[in-house]
Amino acid sequence: MASNKEQNINFEIKDEQLVVSIGIESLKRSIEHDAPEIIVTDSGQAAVAIKRIISSEEQDGRTPFHSMIAEAAYRALEDGELGLDEINY
Repeated sequence: MASNKEQNINFEIKDEQLVVSIGIESLKRSIEHDAPEIIVTDSGQAAVAIKRIISSEEQDGRTPFHSMIAEAAYRALEDGELGLDEINY
């Protein structure tokens, strides 16, 4: 079994919450794969930096994570997933 730091990204619905988790070594691999011009020199510090950025609030309280959720909702709606519908004005 992989250690927590090696855990691949995991999404689950647990106790009525969407829980997203990823081990810091998997986060490192993800960064270096999807942003090949970046090298992670310290996985722990990189994880802290990523957490800070994705949870940083704008003046209206929104975060980059909120934007990612909205984009996922649009894609799910386009794909015909259940639980979402368009507002008809």
